[in-house]
Amino acid sequence: MQNTEILERYERAENGEVVIDVSTQKIEDLYSTFDKKSHFLKKDLNQDLVDYIIDCVTEIGDTKFLIQFNF
Repeated sequence: MQNTEILERYERAENGEVVIDVSTQKIEDLYSTFDKKSHFLKKDLNQDLVDYIIDCVTEIGDTKFLIQFNF
């Protein structure tokens, strides 16, 4: 698939940046299960979330992006 076809699958912000959209019911879902009781600054992100973001960034290449969290 060509880069333009890939980029068309993503929404764009008003400034033209690609939007990587992350939606979840609650903030706790963003973190690893074993870190749910840890202090906010010491929590590790859920590995599925990390993999998703890395896959998106790899897919869009050098295109500027932002990550939008929806709760």
